[in-house]
Amino acid sequence: MEKLLKLRDEMKEDLLHGSIFPFWEQYTIDHENGGFYGAVTVDKVIHKDASKGLVLNARLLWTFAGAYRIFGDEKYKELADRAFNYIVERFWDHKNGGGFWMLHADGSVEDDTKMTYGQGFLLYAFSEYVRATGSEEARRYADMTYDYIENECKEGNYYLENARGTGSSNGAITEAGNLSMNTHIHILEPLPGEVSFG
Repeated sequence: MEKLLKLRDEMKEDLLHGSIFPFWEQYTIDHENGGFYGAVTVDKVIHKDASKGLVLNARLLWTFAGAYRIFGDEKYKELADRAFNYIVERFWDHKNGGGFWMLHADGSVEDDTKMTYGQGFLLYAFSEYVRATGSEEARRYADMTYDYIENECKEGNYYLENARGTGSSNGAITEAGNLSMNTHIHILEPLPGEVSFG
């Protein structure tokens, strides 16, 4: 037990003060265009012109919201707020619903495909932000994301690679057509437990 507690403390120290959160806090915030940079190398070289992906931004929202919920540090709430606001303002399609797959560095849409995989990560992120902050706005976006997945990304008992009518993403994760195991394993995680394939 003593070794496990020591390992826990070492991991927490690395997460909060070592090479993980401090890296994201110091090198990834895009003060010019909003949100977070799309690419930063392990050597801390910032690529200001890199595209911004939905999955990375959803993961950042999930991570910082979770960090705020667990550790209670306001700086993590500020980062989660930043991620949430950027996703809602730039990634969310306010006309048709769902999140765009990729933005240019300036926040304009680069790839308007609605990959189901990305919608799953949005659902994770919005849900964790609700848990951490109680935000009713985030709850509304979580509900809209769930509805979008069920109405636009599902066909019969299966989930499509891309939402209906959104074409094929340049950043497609698989070459398996519009059905893949990758989509299903990632979409089952954020969806409620009653989902089944019959």
